Amino acid sequence: MGIPEDKTEMTGGANVMEIEDCKPSMAELPVSGTVKLFEEEMVVLIPTPTPDPKDPLNLPTWRKYFIILLVGLYSAISVLGTSGLGSIRNEVEKMYPNDHIARRDFFSIAASQSAALATLMVQEIHFMHDHGSKIAYFVGVQCVGTTYGFMTIVNGVVFILSIFFVAETRYDRPRGHDTLGIDGQVEELKIDKKEEPFLNHATYGPRTWRDELRIFHFKPIWKDSVLFYKDTFKGLLLPTIFWLLLLNGACLGIYVYQASTFSTVLMSPPYSFHVDWLGFVQVTQVIDTMVMIPVLGYGSDFICKVLSKWRGGIFQPEYRLITIFIPASAAIISCTIYGRAATNPDQ
Repeated sequence: MGIPEDKTEMTGGANVMEIEDCKPSMAELPVSGTVKLFEEEMVVLIPTPTPDPKDPLNLPTWRKYFIILLVGLYSAISVLGTSGLGSIRNEVEKMYPNDHIARRDFFSIAASQSAALATLMVQEIHFMHDHGSKIAYFVGVQCVGTTYGFMTIVNGVVFILSIFFVAETRYDRPRGHDTLGIDGQVEELKIDKKEEPFLNHATYGPRTWRDELRIFHFKPIWKDSVLFYKDTFKGLLLPTIFWLLLLNGACLGIYVYQASTFSTVLMSPPYSFHVDWLGFVQVTQVIDTMVMIPVLGYGSDFICKVLSKWRGGIFQPEYRLITIFIPASAAIISCTIYGRAATNPDQ
C-alpha cells in the first residue's frame, strides 16, 4: 500500500483522500465486482462521488429517501395492476368471460420497470455499502394497503411530486472515479459524517430547478444498447449470475402463479372464503416487510461489512448470497405447502 498524498478534499459528505499506488494486483482482484471496501477501518465510497452538485450521489439524504418513497409507490400500484388483482379474479371473469392475454401484456409494461429501472434508480443514488438496506425500503413501500380510490389518489400525488423531486440518476462518472481494479486510476473516499460536504459550484455550476425539470439530460448513445446486450450475455456466463437469474425467475413465477390462483383455491370448499375476505391474505406481505427490512436489508449490509473487514477490506458480491438463503428457503417451503393445500384441500 502506497503512502497517501497530503491532499484532501470534501465531497458528498465524505472525507476524500487520494491514494497512489493502492491498486491491488490482479491476483488479489481476480473477479469483476471484487473491490476494496475498507481502508484503515474507513469505508471506501463506491462509486466515488464527484464535487459536481448535479451528481446524484450528492443529493441530500431526505431527497434520496423521498425518491425511494415515490418510485416505491409507483412500483406498488403498477405491480398491483398485474399480479396483485388475484383476489378479484373470479369476479372479473364472471363480468368479462372472454379473457384476453394482450391486455395483460399491455398492463405489464407499467409493472416491468419495478424489477429493473426503479431498483437501478435507487442504487444509483446510494453507495454500494448501503444498497441492501435501501433496496429493502424500496420493496417495503410496495406493501402499502390499497383500494381503488386510494390508488387513484396516490397515482396523482406521485405523478405531481415526481416531476419536482425525482432526479435524473444517470451520471457520466469520470473513469478515475470507478471502483478499484478498473483502470489503475484509483481514488478512495473515506466516510467522515462529521465533515461538511464540499461541492465545487464554481466549476460545475449549481443544481437548479431548470436541471430538475429538464426531461432529457443526455443525448442517447445508441451503440451502448449493443454493448448492453453484449455485457448482459457475458454476465450470464458467470455461474453465480446465471444461478441468480434462475432463482429470480423461479421465485417470480411462484409469486405470479400464487397471486393468480389463490382466490380460486380459497373460495372453493372446504375453505369457502367470502370474496370480501380475500384482501386480508395480502396482510402477510406487511408482516414480511417488517421482518425483511432489518434482516435482509440492514443484515445484508452488515454481513458485507463484517466479511470485508475480515478479508482485509476486500468486498466480493458473493457476500450477499448469505442472506438470500432466507427468501430462497421460504419460497421452497411456501410453494410446497401451497401446492399440497391446493391439490388436496381435504387433507
